Amino acid sequence: MKKIYLILPILFILIFIFVMNMAFFIRPYIKSVPEQINQIENNIISGNWQQAQIELELFKKNVNNKMNWLQVSIERDEMDQMLLDISKLSGNIRINDTDNAITSLYEIRYNWDNLGK
Repeated sequence: MKKIYLILPILFILIFIFVMNMAFFIRPYIKSVPEQINQIENNIISGNWQQAQIELELFKKNVNNKMNWLQVSIERDEMDQMLLDISKLSGNIRINDTDNAITSLYEIRYNWDNLGK
C-alpha cells in the first residue's frame, strides 16, 4: 500500500513533465509546416502571388491546428511572434513585395525551428 502512495505522485509528475515538453517531442514529426513554407517561398520567388496567397491561407489553418496541440508546452510569446510574422507575410503577399515576403518567411521558419526549445 505504501508503494502505491509513492508511485502515484511520481507518475503524475512524469505525466506533467511530458505534457509540458510535448512541443519538443511532437514538433520534429510535423513535416507539413516546413513543406508549406517552402511552397510559399517558391511561389513568391516565381512571382505567382495568387498561388502564394492560397498556400498562405492553407498554411494559416495548418499552423492554427498545430498550435492548438502545442500551446500547452510553448510560450505564448513564441506563438504570438509566429502569428505576427504570418500576418506580415500576408500583407507582403497582398502588395507583391518580394523582399519583405521572403524576410517574413525566414522569420516564420526560424520561429518554427525554435518553437518549444
